[in-house]
Amino acid sequence: MSDDPKFVAERLVWRFKKSGAEGVASKPYAYFPDQVRDAVRLDAGLLENEVPAVLCYLSGTKWALLTTERLVWRADGAHVMAVDLSRIKDATVEAGSLLSAGSKRLMNALTIVETDGTRHQIELEPGMPFSGFWNAVKAASGGDS
Repeated sequence: MSDDPKFVAERLVWRFKKSGAEGVASKPYAYFPDQVRDAVRLDAGLLENEVPAVLCYLSGTKWALLTTERLVWRADGAHVMAVDLSRIKDATVEAGSLLSAGSKRLMNALTIVETDGTRHQIELEPGMPFSGFWNAVKAASGGDS
């Protein structure tokens, strides 16, 4: 894959759309209104040359952003969290989450496993947007091509 950040972001958007679908809260970052993009960009503290690709925006205090460099998210009542893509060992779902959801299409909890074993659970929009975001994260972290 190219090292050009804009090209990488376009590939992540392509993977999101190919393996899932846009939803009400999940779509390419560029498709959101300026006020949402500006708020998330400020909260996420984007790095120089870091290009946002896919955003799941459930609320101003609950969102997840996949960029060309990191996965950044905020959960209700929590500080902004971020993991460099190179530190993501796996993106998966917990068996218990699948059982409690009762159906794969109702899944909304993505588990990120870092290379040191640290686990994070991120709430996403269920259904095809969940599938697309999950696969885009896997592609970004080198877990899927």
